Amino acid sequence: MRRRHGFTLVELLVVIAIIAVLVSIMIPALAAARQAATGSVCLSNQRALILAYMLYIEDNDDWLVDGWSTPDVARHPDTWVHNPTTADGYIYGWPTAGITMEDRFRGIRKGALWEYNRDYDVYHCPGDRRHIEGTVMDQVKPGRPEAYRMWRTYSIQGGLHGEPAYSILKYNDIRQPGSTYVFVEEDYKGQYHCCNNNSWVLCWGDNMDAWCDPLAPYHNDRSTLSFADGHARIVQWQDERTIEYAWSEDCTTDMVRQPDNPDLKFMISGYGIRLPRFLHNP
Repeated sequence: MRRRHGFTLVELLVVIAIIAVLVSIMIPALAAARQAATGSVCLSNQRALILAYMLYIEDNDDWLVDGWSTPDVARHPDTWVHNPTTADGYIYGWPTAGITMEDRFRGIRKGALWEYNRDYDVYHCPGDRRHIEGTVMDQVKPGRPEAYRMWRTYSIQGGLHGEPAYSILKYNDIRQPGSTYVFVEEDYKGQYHCCNNNSWVLCWGDNMDAWCDPLAPYHNDRSTLSFADGHARIVQWQDERTIEYAWSEDCTTDMVRQPDNPDLKFMISGYGIRLPRFLHNP
């Protein structure tokens, strides 16, 4: 009796179908694992940044480093990081053709925290792909993509020596350092930015109760934050509206109100503003 060798067509199709099912199951799991891995690196970056922040305070008689990124001799002479800066000292505030990655690195080097941590990677979450050619910024802003690509992921919140009208200037004026966040992981793809410009803000008004700048949920709908007592952690966002706003392609609309959003309430409660009736009072 002759023995049969190999697969029949039906058997081969069954095997291919099984492999396809396994791949469809594994790919989302691998993507989630990759995002979780970037979260670990991002958390390490946040710990390094908040350490640099605390060392600056210690060396500067309790003064907080300036939370803006656009130096201004009158209002912001000692910013923690500069916007992209050319070799002859011109500082970009808005997207302009010809901005290079070296301009972005040069801006980081000129910041007040550079002497405390001289590592470009600390300023960038590996889950942030806005600097990569052919990815999100090219899709959102076709035509001049190099003007919009970003390297720096993190911003200092506006309530800590950021927005000059109301922010806290000295460390001892922070009432609850353990719940007041400092560095925010920010995802900005708006119309006018070539970087995460200036400080990260909630919309001002009587209640500080609306989004202005988006968060960056790069780690399975989670973001990293670091706090004024020196710790950092990953925060899981609870409300789908937070995620939708964060991933929207054009975050240029001010005063995005989301009533009863627990994530917004959390960020309001940790926003370090000087006025007592606002401070830590959602």
